[in-house]
Amino acid sequence: MKEASFLRITRALTDLKQVRRQGWIQTGTTDVESVADHSFGAAFLAFTLSAGTQLDRDKVVKLALIHDLAESVTGDIIYESGKDVVGPIEAQHATERKVMETILEGLDEEDKLLTLWDEWSKQETPEAVFVRRVEKIEMANQALDYERRTGPSKKFDEFWENAEKYLKGSELESLYNALVSEREKLHKKK
Repeated sequence: MKEASFLRITRALTDLKQVRRQGWIQTGTTDVESVADHSFGAAFLAFTLSAGTQLDRDKVVKLALIHDLAESVTGDIIYESGKDVVGPIEAQHATERKVMETILEGLDEEDKLLTLWDEWSKQETPEAVFVRRVEKIEMANQALDYERRTGPSKKFDEFWENAEKYLKGSELESLYNALVSEREKLHKKK
């Protein structure tokens, strides 16, 4: 790997640790996770939840690792709220694609990584769809964690609605339902 490519990718990874997840900030939650925190959680869950499936597990983990890398430059842009699309997703993907080209330029596997990112963006393969669902499981788990720390709150409902949008009827629905059950127990204690 050339030094310039190495420095560019390590800078992106470092910057990703500083980008805070905007949806959580908009709820008024303090000390929110970074995009890198979310990406790690999604990657670990993708690895564990893809075991024993027909999916290409290696690709699943790679997709989870790369899916938010462009946000090291663009920031965490919100394009969904609950079940509704509230932002221009196509424009966001076009911008992120250009950023990915810059970040990955000169890496030995630049073309393979861009292809993986495109696969994620287009959501046309079982692996990409699975990772999107895993990402939503991770988000619901984070919402539950914030409610455990700050107390049950309706301000997190939109995150649960968004997760349900992707998980209802999927192979991960029972895991989502387990998180919902934990949330319901928390709300009953209130």
